[in-house]
Amino acid sequence: MRPNLLILDEPFANLDWRSTVSVLETLVRLRAEGHTILLVSHEVEKVLAHVDSVFILDEGRIVLSGSKEVVHPHLRSHGVYVPDHVPIEELSWLKH
Repeated sequence: MRPNLLILDEPFANLDWRSTVSVLETLVRLRAEGHTILLVSHEVEKVLAHVDSVFILDEGRIVLSGSKEVVHPHLRSHGVYVPDHVPIEELSWLKH
């Protein structure tokens, strides 16, 4: 069974670095194959380079949304800490 939509809630929780990279590689491959992935994570820095759209929630409400390029400069003001002086593509945990 290969669903078109994959929903994941905190897929990197309690994983070591190697397991995190393995999960991320799988998600990147599935995305390239055309699957839609809805991923909930407090670890934005692990996925930001690989997403199309970002939704930031606060108490169950969307407070910020858009493409990664639009959202990236505003993440800190919403309590999400990723390096803002680093290009998004360089935030990837995967080596290309």
